[in-house]
Amino acid sequence: MQNKFQISFYENSQGVTVGSLSIGSQKLLDTTHPATIAYALQAMNAESVEITHEFTCFEIPLPGVMLMSHQLESLGQHAHWVSHFMMFSQIDSFNPPAIDDRADIHLRTAIHFLPKGMVKRKPTSAKPQDWRKKLNFRKGFIYFPFC
Repeated sequence: MQNKFQISFYENSQGVTVGSLSIGSQKLLDTTHPATIAYALQAMNAESVEITHEFTCFEIPLPGVMLMSHQLESLGQHAHWVSHFMMFSQIDSFNPPAIDDRADIHLRTAIHFLPKGMVKRKPTSAKPQDWRKKLNFRKGFIYFPFC
């Protein structure tokens, strides 16, 4: 697999995991919510992503299916975030199941913050009427780009 995208991690001031998505040396999106990064990768047609943390580094195909237990253990306190990321990467954010009523908002939030030239796919449906209100709420979970 040819890989360009990387996710690394840090903690915010409350000790919550922040996933940091980059391509090469270009930072793209930092957020506490794994769905936003999973759907950002879908919008950019990513085929894989490299997960990096301290002394571990491994590549996973997208959508992610599962990780080995030693891979999760190597992520320490960030393993929970990655487990959720893997789950969200399996949901087609462009055609989500009815049970996932927030997929569209996470997808639109990701696209809103990504560099426009990186986005390869966009939603075909109209934005929700309360889109600005929902985006303003989602900004509280975005650490880069700065809101």
